[in-house]
Formats: sequence, structure tokens, C-alpha cells
Amino acid sequence: MFFDLVNSLPLDDYPQQDYRPGQIVLSREVATDRLLVVLHGRLYDPICRRTYARGSILQLIEFFAANQYQDLIVAKLPSRVLVIPRDEFRDHLTSQSSLTWLLARTLSIERLAARVADGRP
Repeated sequence: MFFDLVNSLPLDDYPQQDYRPGQIVLSREVATDRLLVVLHGRLYDPICRRTYARGSILQLIEFFAANQYQDLIVAKLPSRVLVIPRDEFRDHLTSQSSLTWLLARTLSIERLAARVADGRP
């Protein structure tokens, strides 16, 4: 669902960043002021042991629910990531429906709280 919303944005208007294997894409405690989408390549979260490939949105729950990203993400292969500013993504969501942003944030906060309560990363 969110990837479809991302695709409805003017993607050529947003910056893209290239990463080499082993290069840090996202550090812990970086502000959630941007939505990151993998355009090509493969990224890895060594804490959650999760792989991100083409079309993946990085740490979507933290993007909506937190002030900072919580995990380290590194490039496994040469990769390119699309960077969408938080304010522009929020404006796009609210243009679809005024409650979409609030609903996404609320559900993400609940999911993040459940993860913390269960001791999961």
C-alpha cells in the first residue's frame, strides 16, 4: 500500500543516493525526517537480520512512530536509495485523506510499543 503511494509521487523530483557494499545507509538515532526507498541493490539490517531489496521502504514503522531510526542499515551490494522528505510525504498522504497520516502514525506507534514490550528489536 505505501509503495503504491510512493510511486504516485513525482519520483524524479527527489534526490537519490548511491552506496557501495559495506557502506552505512542509515545509522542508529538518525532523525526520521526522510523516507528511504530502495531503487536497486540490496541492503541489510544486522540487528533484525532483515534484507531490503528493490521497492523496500526502510524502517517504515520508525518513520511514522519515532523521532529517530533505531537500527543500522548497510549496503550488501551496490545500491541506490530514493530520499523523500518527511514533510512532502506527509503532505501527499494527507492530500489523499486527512486521516491517513494520523492513522499510519497511530498504528505504527502501537506496533512499536508492542515490539518494545516483547523485547523485540
